[in-house]
Amino acid sequence: DFFISHHWGEDFGEFVQSLLRHAKENDFVYWCCAFANNQHDVSLGQRLEESPFHIALSSPGCQGTVLNLNRNASALFRVWCVYEAFLTHTLPNKTFCVNTCQGPMSESGASGHSEEGDIWISFMF
Repeated sequence: DFFISHHWGEDFGEFVQSLLRHAKENDFVYWCCAFANNQHDVSLGQRLEESPFHIALSSPGCQGTVLNLNRNASALFRVWCVYEAFLTHTLPNKTFCVNTCQGPMSESGASGHSEEGDIWISFMF
């Protein structure tokens, strides 16, 4: 159902906690590169469109991307994560969610002051 964009330098427990909070009571399926690709023989293809990341994200069953951010927001410094965010926004009918161990950030808090925004600020600093 969702593609996970993240940095493997994050704490694994925080990664799992973030996904559990994103899923809540839903029965989502997540595509995670470390579990979906043979890490000893990853075939990226000759073009970006041939990469397993592009194929998974553009598949009809994928609703969109969950960008998991740790306290350092280290995923934002990873080229693949930036590409995945870009791709999500260029593909039709895909959602994009920024997610932390506190849970998903909603779009309602993006344009102004909100309790969720305050939690995010305290989480980061």
